[in-house]
Amino acid sequence: MAKSRSRLWEERAIERDCVPLCDGIAWGPNGHVIGESPLNMAAMDALRDINKSKRLLVSDVSFYEEKLDSARSGREVSEIEQELGEILRDVNDASLKLRFARAERDEASDRVSDLEQRNWALLSEFEAVRDFEGEEMN
Repeated sequence: MAKSRSRLWEERAIERDCVPLCDGIAWGPNGHVIGESPLNMAAMDALRDINKSKRLLVSDVSFYEEKLDSARSGREVSEIEQELGEILRDVNDASLKLRFARAERDEASDRVSDLEQRNWALLSEFEAVRDFEGEEMN
């Protein structure tokens, strides 16, 4: 497996902009999605994909461990050991990505909470004015 390169801060910033808000409104092919927040839904999808990949990698590890046990020649064993090492590194990479995804989800949730706390007065006033204007029209 090729070693992943370090990402530039611009790439990370663009990815962060794609993280949905914790209390945002989600829309799907059938309209408004009611239930979980878009952030939780996106995080759960990402975690599901990562866990699926980890399960596949673990099954590959099991396959190569069995193949290693049944191997007879020293050359074949070393090739299998090398492939097994690569798969184990892939499992570790997937585990690391899972931890990062969870940390990013938690950080995004904290940012949303901070923004809500910082802007609660403004948003409260905005809602009150909007409600008042709505009552005047009726």
